[in-house]
Amino acid sequence: MRMTENFGSSSAPTPSRVVAEAAAREPVGFGTFGPGAFGHRPVRPTIRSPQSSLARLAVLKTLRTASCSRWIGFCLLALLAGNARAQLIQTDAFDYPDGPVVGAEGSPWVVNYAAETQTQILAGRLHLTQSEGESVRLDLPANLNTGTVFARFEATFTELPTGNGNYFAFFRQAGVDNLRGRLWVSTNGAAPGKFRLGCLTITGVPTMIPADLSLHTPYTLVLRYNITNYTTTLWINPAHEDDTARRADNTYLEGSMSHSVGHFGFKQVAGYEAKAHGMGSLYVDNLAIGRNFYDVWNRPHITSITRLPNHLVHLTAVGIPSTNYLILASTNLATTNWTVLGSQPAAVDGSFDFTDVAAPGHSARFYQLLTQ
Repeated sequence: MRMTENFGSSSAPTPSRVVAEAAAREPVGFGTFGPGAFGHRPVRPTIRSPQSSLARLAVLKTLRTASCSRWIGFCLLALLAGNARAQLIQTDAFDYPDGPVVGAEGSPWVVNYAAETQTQILAGRLHLTQSEGESVRLDLPANLNTGTVFARFEATFTELPTGNGNYFAFFRQAGVDNLRGRLWVSTNGAAPGKFRLGCLTITGVPTMIPADLSLHTPYTLVLRYNITNYTTTLWINPAHEDDTARRADNTYLEGSMSHSVGHFGFKQVAGYEAKAHGMGSLYVDNLAIGRNFYDVWNRPHITSITRLPNHLVHLTAVGIPSTNYLILASTNLATTNWTVLGSQPAAVDGSFDFTDVAAPGHSARFYQLLTQ
C-alpha cells in the first residue's frame, strides 16, 4: 500500500499530481543540504502550510539552477505525522501477556465498570466482546479543559453487533463517570453480514458513516472529541484530517456541558445496558492519543536526511512496526520515472534507515516511501 494511497493507483505515482494534491490537503516535509551552505549535518523535515510548501518547491528549483554544481537539494515527499507543536499524550501497543489487561505488568488500564469477567489481552491485542461486561479506561497525565483530543487505533471485528448496536470506545469526563465522544457500531442500514461505524457525543442518535464494513478486516479509526463545542468526529482509514470519504460528525445541541476530559476507555456491554444491543466482538491494537490529528495519524514518514562526507545520503524514517518499505527516488518531480533504490523493514518500534549510494551522481534528488 502506498504512503500516498489516496492520490492514485498502486503503480508508481505521478509526482506532480502527488505534490499538488498533497499541498492542497496535507503538510509536506522538505529538507535541503549542501556543503556550501549547511555542511554535513542532518536536516529534519518541517511542516509548512500548503502555500509555503509550493513556494518552497519553487525555491528549491531556483537554488539548484543558480548555485554551483556541488549544491544538492533534496525534497522529502513524505506526509508527516506531526509538527513542532506535537502533543502525543499516550500510546499503547497492547503487548502484554495473554490475560486481563487490568493488572498486567506495565499496563495503565484500570476498571471503569466492573464485571465478573475481565477484559482480555489475546496475542498482543485488546479483545472486546458483547458477551462480557467489564469496561476499562486509562487516566490521561493531565486533565484537558479546552480544544480537541484525538484517539487513533486499529480495530478488527470478528463478530457482528446485535440489536441496535452499541458503543465500545469513549472519552470520559475528569473524575466523573460521564462518557463523551462515543464510538458506535451497528448493523442498522448495512447489507447482510456487514456493519457500520459512527459516533455520538453524549445522548441522542449516533451519526453513522454510510459505508458497509467487513468482518476480519483491520480498520484504522480516528476519533476526535471537541471539548469546547461538544462535537465528536469519526474517520475510517483517513488519508488526512480533511478527508470526508468516511467521516461522521455529531454535535450535542441541548445546552452547555462544560467539563474537562481526563480519561479514555473501551467498553463492552455494561451491566446497566440491555444485553440485546451489543457491539459484537473485536480486537484493538496500536492506540495513540494526542491533541491534534497529526499527532496520532499513523503514516510512514521520513524524519531526517544526512549528507555523509563521501556524498552518500542517509535517510531515517518511521513507519508501521515490522512492515517492509520501498525507498524510491527521482531527479524530477514532474515525471513518473521513480526508481526503487531498495527496501527496508521497520523495526519493532517502527524506525528504519537507508543509505542512497547513488546520490553522488545526481544534482538533485526526491524521495518517496511506499509500503510493500
